Amino acid sequence: MKINDFLLKMWNDYCQLNPHINQVLNLIKAKEPNEIINDHIALRTFNHKKINRHILSEYFLKNGYKAVEDLVFTEKKLKATYFIHSDPSLPRIFISELLLENFSDSFCNIINKKIDEIDIKSISDANFSFIDFSFLLVAASIIHFIASEIFLLEFTSIGTW
Repeated sequence: MKINDFLLKMWNDYCQLNPHINQVLNLIKAKEPNEIINDHIALRTFNHKKINRHILSEYFLKNGYKAVEDLVFTEKKLKATYFIHSDPSLPRIFISELLLENFSDSFCNIINKKIDEIDIKSISDANFSFIDFSFLLVAASIIHFIASEIFLLEFTSIGTW
């Protein structure tokens, strides 16, 4: 699957998980005369060997994205990597992972149990669906939200040209 098709699939998965997003986008389009672009995509995960940021980045790296910077957010208990593509029309990718070792054993046991249910081969497959892992997406987003203590749009950031 080509990267543009994969990004569109990700967007469609996101819209299915968040049905209100098209209404929000239509409101923005109604008020914004300039072209709306997808500035970046933020993916949230855990630093577990099966689904860490390095695993989630494999498809992007194989399809023209390059890692720009590794970041450490000590207070937020996460690490992240930022990726760009040579095609400036493609969004930047930001993948952050929550550092599980900073949380209670009971919390880690719940997350690890869910992660153990994941077929590792499916993550690097272009047909991977984020909908299949909605529990982990929600868990990662909630914990990142709590850790950062601010509200962030978890998937996409749009801008205009």
